[in-house]
Amino acid sequence: MEFTLLSEDDRPIYEDARARLGAGDFSQSWEWGDLKSLTLWHPIRLADREGGEVRLVATLLLRRLPLPLLRWSLLYCPRGPICDPGDHSALSAFVAEVAAIGRRRGAIMRKLEPDLEESAAASEVLRAQGLRPARRRGEFEGFSPRHVAILQLSDRLDDTFARMRPKGRYNVRLADRHGVTVREGTAEDLPAFYELLARTAKRQRFVIREFQYVRAVYRAVAERGGGRLLLAHREGPLWARALIARAPRRCSYVIGASADEQRQHMAAHLVQWHAIAWAHSVGARVYDFLCIGNPERPGCLQGLWAFKRQFGATAFSHAGEWDLPLLLPAYLLWAVFELPLSLARGLLGKQLRRLRAGRRPVLAENPG
Repeated sequence: MEFTLLSEDDRPIYEDARARLGAGDFSQSWEWGDLKSLTLWHPIRLADREGGEVRLVATLLLRRLPLPLLRWSLLYCPRGPICDPGDHSALSAFVAEVAAIGRRRGAIMRKLEPDLEESAAASEVLRAQGLRPARRRGEFEGFSPRHVAILQLSDRLDDTFARMRPKGRYNVRLADRHGVTVREGTAEDLPAFYELLARTAKRQRFVIREFQYVRAVYRAVAERGGGRLLLAHREGPLWARALIARAPRRCSYVIGASADEQRQHMAAHLVQWHAIAWAHSVGARVYDFLCIGNPERPGCLQGLWAFKRQFGATAFSHAGEWDLPLLLPAYLLWAVFELPLSLARGLLGKQLRRLRAGRRPVLAENPG
């Protein structure tokens, strides 16, 4: 076994392994690593070869921790590595290699978020690698949503539609009868896209990133990653939209929004159905609706789960975040202060966004 750090010239090796292994979330795509470099994360790509064949690839993200006077970092692997989930020797070698990289790069811990279903067996495998469960943060219980809604796609689109719940099929047909149409969006649609997102965020009381970041997400997901921006209109105005990411055999619903007005026309249902149909057309086997909150304690996210299961989706809980301490005293200190620091940064960021919103329009520039 031999691990190699990959450069931009090695990108074909990475992409070939992702396609051959037939797994991997969009957050393990090359484009997503480039996107995260805009938010103070540094992407590191790895490949593991055995006998000349690549049997594991992964994107790691390195970031300085927000601690004054201390040059400590976090090394994070979202939904990775990409390998045969039953290849425990590859996982063990990967954990050891990443620990070595982390120590060289000044990381006090390495955070793994494997693309595995939560189970006693998965926990046993991860604990055997020296990993420990991390704190479950926020409604989504992690950096990435721990609980998601997964739709297994049939061989035929008609069969996928038939497996939807009756209410879901009715709402899709209703939107069509009411004259809702869905089209593919382009970069020129991003201002309207963002305006609808801002209205949705205000109504549902969640925080969104600035327009420039959402534009960068669109470029990474749609322009370079092969995904799609889908927009639902009725008599001109935009009523719903969805940004869909593409990975080998899986498409994921990354960002969505819908207007509060004219919800009786079910535009959000039709745009999701078009996204599912597009996933079928590109050979995906899974459509990932992403976050639903904990199905056992849905709380304020109950509406997300109720909407997504109308399409026949089932709940899927990932194994969650697992930490490998590399500098134990520093890791323990971080474990104590992480929550108050996160809350303080969140409040400061919220106030800064309010100040910026009061000084200039939300869309301050042409997305061009």
